[in-house]
Amino acid sequence: MKWPDDPRVGRGRVRLERAVERFKRLLAHEWVKELASRGKLRVLEVCAGRGLGGIAFAKAAAEAGCEVELTLTDLREDALRDAREAVKELLGKEARVLKLDALKVHELEETFDLVLMYGFSTPHFDPWAYARFLNASSAVLADDGVVVVNEHDWRYWVFYLVGFKEFIAERVSGDEVVVSVHAGYDYAKGVFKRRVIDLCLGRKAELDLFFWGLAELAVFAWLFFKDVDLLITDQMPPYAGFVLGKWPRRKFRPEELAAQPKALREPRE
Repeated sequence: MKWPDDPRVGRGRVRLERAVERFKRLLAHEWVKELASRGKLRVLEVCAGRGLGGIAFAKAAAEAGCEVELTLTDLREDALRDAREAVKELLGKEARVLKLDALKVHELEETFDLVLMYGFSTPHFDPWAYARFLNASSAVLADDGVVVVNEHDWRYWVFYLVGFKEFIAERVSGDEVVVSVHAGYDYAKGVFKRRVIDLCLGRKAELDLFFWGLAELAVFAWLFFKDVDLLITDQMPPYAGFVLGKWPRRKFRPEELAAQPKALREPRE
């Protein structure tokens, strides 16, 4: 799909600049402002890709007089290599990058002030997985730590503004035609299956996507954090911004949610 996530070039650079402005608003939020007032923050970014979100947060924090110790995690080794180079180029420091599943961040056995997911990544998490992510995040956050999830309201956008489409031309240019096609629905996970096909190169992949609304993301966070807030940075539909959770409840050990429940582990007709 060629998501523009390299913060050094082209559309990725434009996204970086916009992200810095959004993070300035986030840093003005009382929960994050209080953390930043200490002068140094330990930040863990999940689904970091090439580091755009973490780099933008660090740049915004630096303008506010706060140093960020950044740890970037993702499952894609090529993206992490680029992230390391981007941090060095744009922040002037060496990056700490780790190949790590977002559901297993508790295995780091470290403590962070803020856990960040930036760039509309939640559709890749069904509700079962998102609950595990929040629980794992709460395990590595300080007692007054904050989880921050950047998202827009997919439910409002896909099902009201646009309407669900069985066939979408995702990208059409001089040398590529990429389409996606509805390929099924899993009612136990609530995910829509999309088959993405590069018609020119013959490549294809299947994605499971869950179309979250901001309300659901906030309610799930409330189960794992004592207080939750919504900071809307883009007022026009489909509405976008940050879901924040503060003060981890720590009611469940991550291992307790690691095993699949009966609803998922047994075959269904």
